Amino acid sequence: MAVYDDQLFTGTFNWSYMLRDVGETLAELLLDVLEIPVPEDSDFEEFEGLFEILTCFYGADLFRFPSSDDRAIPESVGGVCNYTNYGVRKMVSVMPSFSAWQTR
Repeated sequence: MAVYDDQLFTGTFNWSYMLRDVGETLAELLLDVLEIPVPEDSDFEEFEGLFEILTCFYGADLFRFPSSDDRAIPESVGGVCNYTNYGVRKMVSVMPSFSAWQTR
């Protein structure tokens, strides 16, 4: 979180882009534990639609609170231009009309 121009900026942690790999791994483990045979060439294509829906949520979010009475305004909901950014860590003002965000 950081205050700039009397407004509070806050970033989120978002690991949704990693969910695909985690989901496939968990499905493989579950099938293995339940001793359900899986064809060798299976790559869980039946879940592709679900994974595609999740892509709109990839990346950390950055919100701005104009005042303590106002709701948050989304400044970025896609990783601050890079969906693999899963968290906003530091925010630094480098000039009056431009702010830089360190993401991870």
